[in-house]
Amino acid sequence: MAQASTPAAVDPAPPAAGGPEDSTPGALDVNALGLLLKTAQHLSHQAIDLRLDRLGLSLGHWAVLREVARNPGASGNELAVASFQTRQSLSEAVAKLRDRGLLERRTGPGRRLQHYLTDAGQALLDRCNAEARTATEAGLAGMDPPERVHLQALLGRIVDNFTAVIRPRW
Repeated sequence: MAQASTPAAVDPAPPAAGGPEDSTPGALDVNALGLLLKTAQHLSHQAIDLRLDRLGLSLGHWAVLREVARNPGASGNELAVASFQTRQSLSEAVAKLRDRGLLERRTGPGRRLQHYLTDAGQALLDRCNAEARTATEAGLAGMDPPERVHLQALLGRIVDNFTAVIRPRW
């Protein structure tokens, strides 16, 4: 009995340089680098969250306070984008911050709701910033000032590159 012939398998394209299958000595595994960046971000957030918890806040709450301080009168949509939150998460954070007397909303032009820090909100933001700085310093331990400046410049370039890729979606 004759065997049915099958189409010849097509060889896949060779892996891109720097991919996980690249065996070039000294090649960079860009996927591993991406995972390392994500891991650093995740651990940074956890470290900051642990410190902010002492103040009864989360990283998301701090982000809202920080962005309102940077942009007094910002709308909810503007704050959601700037603090990396969904509208629903932002709404919940704003409600909690308002209940604690840290944030106030005022009616702006049209139906726009504008957000402002209260004096208590500014005072707590100052404490949050100090806690976040302490957590971040722990992550940067062992790096001298020039290394930190270089790291900041490299991360800034990465942010710029990704921003250029996704900007059309904004």
